[in-house]
Amino acid sequence: MMDRLSVSPPLQQFDADVVDSEEYSELVYADGNDHACTRFALEYERANIPAKIVGAARTWKALPSNGSDGWTFDNLVGRFGDVAWRFSDIHGEMLTLRTYGKYISTAEGLTDDSPLAIYDAEFGDEDSPTSVLLDEY
Repeated sequence: MMDRLSVSPPLQQFDADVVDSEEYSELVYADGNDHACTRFALEYERANIPAKIVGAARTWKALPSNGSDGWTFDNLVGRFGDVAWRFSDIHGEMLTLRTYGKYISTAEGLTDDSPLAIYDAEFGDEDSPTSVLLDEY
């Protein structure tokens, strides 16, 4: 009767073999910019070799590096502060990023138990004032 109540799936249902931790005593580091997805899947994922992916975001334009200010809040407010954004998935309220910045710096905004997040249904649309963000994303 106990077997019927078990929530663990039988081992044969897993795709990969169980990795013997002694077999891989050193963590493999894979350069995220040097591996195509297919190659990574063959070399590490399919072989079930644990690997830590490093450097994958090195050239990502949203990061504040490479001569770019990235997506820091101050930079986004400077670029899109007067653009109205939808900040609730339930309600349709629109706020400018500048107004949102003022809100999150208040006591209420800092302790909000239901923090606001941006829901931009027009993200990536050519006629959206924020369409440039798609290229940076």
